[in-house]
Amino acid sequence: MRGDFIFLLFLPCILCMIENLDDNYDTIIEFKEDNVTVSGEIGVEYDGTRVNITESGSYLVTGICDEGTINIYSHSVNLYLDNLELSSSITSPIYISKHLKDIKIIALNNVNISDYEEIDSSGGDCAAIKIKKKSSVSFYSHNTFYINSTCKNAIKGASQATLTFEDCSGKYRIDSFFNG
Repeated sequence: MRGDFIFLLFLPCILCMIENLDDNYDTIIEFKEDNVTVSGEIGVEYDGTRVNITESGSYLVTGICDEGTINIYSHSVNLYLDNLELSSSITSPIYISKHLKDIKIIALNNVNISDYEEIDSSGGDCAAIKIKKKSSVSFYSHNTFYINSTCKNAIKGASQATLTFEDCSGKYRIDSFFNG
């Protein structure tokens, strides 16, 4: 009986590690200052530093970009972030469309997502990560996941959005001008 208890106690940690350290990515996206490079190109449309994910799958995202965006428009997306610095002064660097289920954002190593919009900007999202209504998103951090907004909100969830922060080995640092 005691062995079963210990197994159940550690089962969530084991499942978190197994589920999120998959290195079989459908598509790899690398941000650069003025463009992105994509290998695999399954379910990805891109122009300059704007990336739209349009199909279910696993996506690895890396690189550094001061004016980049990732927009998710499909259910069942695993977004693996690895050594990524992504920011925008125009819109949210990460945007999840409405009514999407089973979206996972997994920070593997040193992730910094920042929104630098002006508080009075017209039409801006004013959030580092924006989640539209009735979408469900789970966050995982295996190292350091930094989410920052100098405008309003670090993470903005619309009505009936579900946000879950899973218990993994990493840390979250969330800074914002108004709300975390």
